Amino acid sequence: MKNLSHYIHNSTLGIDLLSKKSGVAKKRLIELIEGFEAAYNELSAISNVLNLPISFLLKEYKQENQYEVLFRKQYGAAADVSVVSNFDFFVNNVLELQPDASKVEKFSAIVKHVENTFVNADALASFFRDVYFDGNHFDPLTSLPELLSNKLNFIVKVKELGPNADGASASIKDYVFLIVSPRFEGRMLFTLAHELAHVLNHHEQGDYVYFDKKISLRPKDDKFKIEGFANAFASCLLLPEKGVAKFIQKVRDSFHIDPQARLSDVEIVHLARFYGVSFDVAAFRCETLSLLPKGGAYTLSQKIKEDFGSPEKRADSLGVAPRDPLYFPAAPNFVLDKAVSLIEEEKYSIGKIADLLSIPVNAILDHHSKIG
Repeated sequence: MKNLSHYIHNSTLGIDLLSKKSGVAKKRLIELIEGFEAAYNELSAISNVLNLPISFLLKEYKQENQYEVLFRKQYGAAADVSVVSNFDFFVNNVLELQPDASKVEKFSAIVKHVENTFVNADALASFFRDVYFDGNHFDPLTSLPELLSNKLNFIVKVKELGPNADGASASIKDYVFLIVSPRFEGRMLFTLAHELAHVLNHHEQGDYVYFDKKISLRPKDDKFKIEGFANAFASCLLLPEKGVAKFIQKVRDSFHIDPQARLSDVEIVHLARFYGVSFDVAAFRCETLSLLPKGGAYTLSQKIKEDFGSPEKRADSLGVAPRDPLYFPAAPNFVLDKAVSLIEEEKYSIGKIADLLSIPVNAILDHHSKIG
């Protein structure tokens, strides 16, 4: 039995909805479950709906391996099999290439586990900027994806995890994986920093996977302490207190705003764009710094949506400069180094490597030209 049959049969969408979304007739889907050969256009359509590569769907089905079990254990019994398997497929592809794990930053040797408090999250964020951002506590950290990929050698990947999933983090066989679903860039940067918090403070001994459903700035479930810590870390890391104070003063000087006036949407939309985060994240950070009253971030966000449609439209109406582009490397350099080596040794074709890592062929060619 091929993966195609298994994942059509076990998709949480059900046959009827899968048929509607893919355009493949229900009768035809049943035939594919029974083992009939699929046409390329059918494979492509089903692949797009399930978010699984065609090459994966054509493989012979195997029972879950240990990484899929880890992911499923954290995700819950009702996990969408395509989400779990897509993650597992990518992890196993990286492990197959065996990049040099000694290059991965051994953060556990210098970052010790702390209790999930705001004070500890703030201290950890400050420590990270000291160690990995040259002690800079003022400038935006929009270079975080590249810093994690090519300074710490974490495997950072933009990969769809499902409509209600924002990110995942994992530590497997000495490799660190940080997965972010493709969303609005301001949200993606916060998600990446949030997942980094899990890696730095919530890693366990041995292999583990941590999956985040839709991240809430005010989590209310039983993960409140863990998720609250990750949110606090991400906010403090991306919006450092010293930098926020200095930038707000700069905006107020520019707009001739009374220094004693209450913080308004004008300062916050500028703050969000400058630091590369969403308005809600910037407002939430101002609330934790007591620059807004408790609940003020939510109230201000709702008011802007009512008056202007969205914070982004409000920012545009004020002529606020756009955010710096958020660049996610296709793959860390140490992974691409190994990929190029395997291609030169004729153990893998460039097409096979591109398929395994889910990256464009041009990314491999560009890296090869840089290293000679």
